[in-house]
Amino acid sequence: MDITEAFQYRHDGHPSPYRSPDPNKITKRGPDGRPPPQDCLHWCMPGPVDTWNELVFEIIRREYKGGRAS
Repeated sequence: MDITEAFQYRHDGHPSPYRSPDPNKITKRGPDGRPPPQDCLHWCMPGPVDTWNELVFEIIRREYKGGRAS
């Protein structure tokens, strides 16, 4: 199984609060003073999550379909 395409970064990427054309931009911080969390797994790389969900769903579907036939 070739998983290269599924694990590549998205072309639209993750609009990180740290990525800005203005290097002097102050990053917005939360009420606790910390910068916002990064969720690169879902924003930059949704492929792995979606791919594994589809694989598990297909396994369950085949198990269910095979169980009903017997």
